[in-house]
Amino acid sequence: MFLFFNIILYLKRRIVFRYKSGQNPNGSKADIAGIVNEAGNVLGMMPHPERAVEDILGFTDGLKVFQSLIESLEDRK
Repeated sequence: MFLFFNIILYLKRRIVFRYKSGQNPNGSKADIAGIVNEAGNVLGMMPHPERAVEDILGFTDGLKVFQSLIESLEDRK
């Protein structure tokens, strides 16, 4: 348990997404859903927004992630 809390403290500045309390489908520790590397340019995330981008699938909420990414990249030009 002690090691776990040290890891969480280490990652604290790198945690970018958390599951809403009670909505953690995979049981990840501390409800962590996404983290970035030290430089902040690599994202690892457990939710799969690509599964929710088309009306035919019943959800389009995931599309917002990709639209935001495109907008951010365009702003950097």
